[in-house]
Amino acid sequence: MEKEINLLDYWRVIVKKKWIIIILAIAVGLGSFVFSSRQPKTYKATATIMSVDIGGGGLVAGLSSVPFLGGIQDTGAGKMIPVLESATLAKQVSQHIDLEKYFPKQAYLVKLNEEQRTRIVARALRGAISVNDKGSLIGVSIEWSNPEQAAELSNYYVQELGKFLNQRSLNVNFHVIDPAVPPTSHFKPKPKLSLTLGLAVGLFIGIGLAFVLEYFEGLNKAV
Repeated sequence: MEKEINLLDYWRVIVKKKWIIIILAIAVGLGSFVFSSRQPKTYKATATIMSVDIGGGGLVAGLSSVPFLGGIQDTGAGKMIPVLESATLAKQVSQHIDLEKYFPKQAYLVKLNEEQRTRIVARALRGAISVNDKGSLIGVSIEWSNPEQAAELSNYYVQELGKFLNQRSLNVNFHVIDPAVPPTSHFKPKPKLSLTLGLAVGLFIGIGLAFVLEYFEGLNKAV
């Protein structure tokens, strides 16, 4: 019974302060929507490759094909993902792209020496790449401000990955299943999602504020 009374008290507070809750929810939601809408658009392009492990054999290769022994698999995908996410490959890609094309706003890059320039560009590329592991399939995605350039960079990454593996004679190979193509719509921002999350956050803030105000009003009455 006491629990039911407490719940009713909570509901009364929410009803009493409903306009504060509603206004805060709308304000935070609209603020999130406007902020998200003003963010620069980014596009996501993905190249899909299939790993082909050509190094294993014998007992290990046989056991890796047994489903319930899948834990001992040493797939090519598992070897390539760390390479794709590495600073070494990012630097390799940065040395083979046109900086004026992909970094037109960073004019200061021209004034830097090659090592500094490579380090800055590689850092930007590592922030733009994401790797999606689907077993033997790997998605190599790039988020960029230009859809055509996003696709080009994704395909560059795949090309440089092949060179990296060949240069180091690693027993891993891959086939390009789907090269990256320019996306037709932007990936970020997502104003509608921001609006929904903003409304939810504003709602919780409003409810919390309502109980805080009710608490202090109770203290004033007690005094």
